[in-house]
Amino acid sequence: MIEISGDDAVPLPVLPPYVLRAHDERLRTVAQRAVAGGKETALLVAGSSAGKTRACWEAVRNLPTGWKLWRPLDASDLVDGVGRVAARTVVWLDGAERLLLEDDRGEEAAKALNSLLDNEGHHSLLILATMWRESWARITPQSKPGHPQVRYLFAHRQIVVPEEFHGAAETALRALAASDRRLAYAAANAERGQVAQLLAGAKCLMDHYHAAPPIGQALIEAARDASRLGHGPVQPLDYLRHAAPAYLTDSQWHTVAREPEWFGDAVRWAQANCLGVAGPLSEVYPRPGQQAFDSPHVRLADYLDQSGRSARRLSAIPDGIWDLLLLHADREPAALRRLGRSAANRGLLRIAVGFYHLAAELGSTAAMVNAADLLHRHDRNREAIPWYILAAETAPEDPFAQQMAGMALCEDGRLEEALPWYLRASAALPGNPYAMSEVAELLEDLGRTEDAENWSLHATFASAPYRAREIAEYQAQQGRSSEAIAMFDALARQGLPGAAARLVVLLWQQGEPDRAMSWFRRAAVGDDGFLPVTVVAGVMAAGPIPTALQWLEKAADSGLPVVSLQVAQLLAEAHHPLARTWYQRALEESPEDALRPTVEFLRKTGQSREAEHLISRHAALGQPTALRMRADELAACAQWDEALTAYRVAARSGCAAALSGVAAVYRATDRQTQADRLLLYGWEPGGAIAEPWTAPDPGGLEH
Repeated sequence: MIEISGDDAVPLPVLPPYVLRAHDERLRTVAQRAVAGGKETALLVAGSSAGKTRACWEAVRNLPTGWKLWRPLDASDLVDGVGRVAARTVVWLDGAERLLLEDDRGEEAAKALNSLLDNEGHHSLLILATMWRESWARITPQSKPGHPQVRYLFAHRQIVVPEEFHGAAETALRALAASDRRLAYAAANAERGQVAQLLAGAKCLMDHYHAAPPIGQALIEAARDASRLGHGPVQPLDYLRHAAPAYLTDSQWHTVAREPEWFGDAVRWAQANCLGVAGPLSEVYPRPGQQAFDSPHVRLADYLDQSGRSARRLSAIPDGIWDLLLLHADREPAALRRLGRSAANRGLLRIAVGFYHLAAELGSTAAMVNAADLLHRHDRNREAIPWYILAAETAPEDPFAQQMAGMALCEDGRLEEALPWYLRASAALPGNPYAMSEVAELLEDLGRTEDAENWSLHATFASAPYRAREIAEYQAQQGRSSEAIAMFDALARQGLPGAAARLVVLLWQQGEPDRAMSWFRRAAVGDDGFLPVTVVAGVMAAGPIPTALQWLEKAADSGLPVVSLQVAQLLAEAHHPLARTWYQRALEESPEDALRPTVEFLRKTGQSREAEHLISRHAALGQPTALRMRADELAACAQWDEALTAYRVAARSGCAAALSGVAAVYRATDRQTQADRLLLYGWEPGGAIAEPWTAPDPGGLEH
């Protein structure tokens, strides 16, 4: 909170008077339901310093005596402690993205909270969470795997906090300003109504940053880039010492380098308070119980972190920064995997594998799979095989890991070696039809006909749940709906893929929309790929359309925004007048998923101008899909140089498909050798096509 000097001697309270707004009323209603015995969750979504945390605190202050507040330190603390949560407890998840999205145990923590909410033995529970808009938007696209438990935890529980004070809120602010000089200062100086940001010191931070000496700005730019690329806001000072010079011109560095204390002076500038608010960088002191760092660390101010993600989204990363991150990034698996994904999305394949290797050294099975998948996607299957095998050996209970090891060996013609992995996959998930059919085919290919016949007989009995699904489907087709529903219900409880989706449709058809919605929301947690397509098509076909659309609107609020896109596409096929409304809804929920199909719809319906405007608007925001579409259009018009430039801009935004776009241009302009090398080895950070490199052998890693 900023400090404003005044002539009066009356001390001010720690916090200024609070201006109630519409989101506070919604939050108060949620809290009242918890006080009455309910189990409630609220996720406040807005940009940094918009007032999310203060709104939660005001809700907590108004709870009756006897309520307790628990703030987990990290995802592991939450998983370990959730079993001790008693009635009349607030679970405080301020900055939930760090605990649930950026921590390797985040999904496990979200699942624990979902179980707590589903436990009928608990009552009077309130989960309060805050999250940046960008963080919530990042996990919303259904095309991005992961975080189903987090999506389910916060589905239809978001409360958007306005980032500006206007209308009644502005009037109330000015009325209170007479009693608090901080409010008076904010009312007089806030730009575009951004009062909360000014009070939290955001404007002061930006002014401090813009007025900084070159080395001060370089220090902050280095921290902002490292954070947005995946390291996170807490960073080792040693990294910043090596990275900051890369953000200076030669003449600036020659001037700075003459001062022996240049780095210490820059850090002191960055840590200086601004109107009582912590400066751009704050020294980090681990809490009791948290592991201490081996070297000094600082935290980048939230507002500078968030604003940097948009302001620098299309900025080129200076030479040397990626390699410095490989050397100095904290050895924390989740952060290393994020950096790896960020590098891979930018076509920096060597760098990406390097980060995955570091994470794998720390025991991350997910990083092993990440490295293997990346190499496999780029036609380097022989280098991917040892990574798949290591992942399978490290996680013997994971059928997917076993299958991928078998698949990679099969593609390399090593059938005898592949067979044991498919056998392990079928054992890890009894009745797994894919693994069991692969075993039978392998035995045939190896000339072991009798073994293949015996295995097929065994598979028939072992695949009972899948056979049961066929029987249930037959019952449904014969009009024996009650029997089919009972069987699909049992199969869905067993977690059989596709069973829940079919059950939802049958319940809808039989006039049980509430039970259908209950099962839909339950199944949405599991990332069941059958769910949105099967449910939308089934519910729409059963009709009536107006009632079906009302139900599907609720379904789309349950953590599966791709439902809206499925509805839009079916309505468009039927030339329904509401198609555009549903495309608009899908675009708002998940632009990454919906932009391309929305543009195609607009063009097919004679709205080409609106389509071009839509692409331009999203491209101006640095949206990767829009940038890729713009580059594709240039390539389609044979504007090769302009297309190459546009693809490189898309790559800087994190568009993984940009690399293949550049390769396609090379092929179209008779540069086949360059195209092949690019697809195999990617780019180097400086922009050149990488020379051939060999992936590290994971054979020395422990498992």
